[in-house]
Amino acid sequence: MTARHNSRAERHRCPTGALKTGVSVLLRLETDAERAWLRLWWQDRETLLPMTRSSEDGALFEYRLTMPAQSGLLWYFFVLESDGARM
Repeated sequence: MTARHNSRAERHRCPTGALKTGVSVLLRLETDAERAWLRLWWQDRETLLPMTRSSEDGALFEYRLTMPAQSGLLWYFFVLESDGARM
């Protein structure tokens, strides 16, 4: 299984850089996995969000996320699944 996400590339994150509260960001992941989730940590709480395949490019999974109304650090990474195994 392969995966690629460059947070500084607009193909994978648009817009790039720090974001203001309430702004939406499109997060994309290039992978050959069967399924993908976006895992977030915000205010000591973990959330797992299912990603969908891009209609423009089937090699990309994507999720449009709206930043919280309160400023702070929001951490994310991706969980992948293929052949019943999660990584």
